[in-house]
Amino acid sequence: MRERIIALFGVIVVPAVTYYAPAAPEIAGALLAFVLVWIEPAPAIAELGLERPRRVWRTLALGVGFGIGLFFLNRLLVTPMIEYITGIRRDLTRFDYLRGNVTALLKLLPLIWLTAGFCEEVVYRAYLITRIGKLLRNSNAARIAGCLVGAGIFGLAHWYQGVAGMLVTGTLGLLLGFLFLQQRRNLWANIAAHIMADTVSLTAVCLGFDRSVDEFGRSLLGL
Repeated sequence: MRERIIALFGVIVVPAVTYYAPAAPEIAGALLAFVLVWIEPAPAIAELGLERPRRVWRTLALGVGFGIGLFFLNRLLVTPMIEYITGIRRDLTRFDYLRGNVTALLKLLPLIWLTAGFCEEVVYRAYLITRIGKLLRNSNAARIAGCLVGAGIFGLAHWYQGVAGMLVTGTLGLLLGFLFLQQRRNLWANIAAHIMADTVSLTAVCLGFDRSVDEFGRSLLGL
């Protein structure tokens, strides 16, 4: 009972901290997730999928490949389809300062690797999926519910991208949730995938070929 009460508390509070903390919210949310798992008590490293994978290089290679695939799936299919359905363009103007600015890109990437690649995966995939699973007795339905809830909150956290952006990131979050389950709740492939997808995406903005990829995706769909 104690573990389930803590899990319920965490499912509500950890995403809130990750969103609302006044400083370093993603880091604060991930740290809180570690603390709550530890006081359940449970082995936090194992519970959050951070044990060393049996095949390290294979896991990382899978993650890198998945991340690259996620970038192209996003730009060529998911984003244009959601923009067409909603009639609203995804708002990525927040990153326009990176255009042609390699110095800004190099300063931003390490922060993105930590806050998005690591901390967001700990919170939205590892923590929410495993804790919702614990609340619902670790059934297959519980795992799917965890993926859906994690993806939904992940999408809402990207509110600055507008309605289309929230739907896009929620969809990508769902795919990352399925990857986490496919990896038997080991998080390292997810971390590699998220880091790679964000790195390719931000580099595309910096080098100016993101819009070309987007237009190509729309043309493929006849939009």
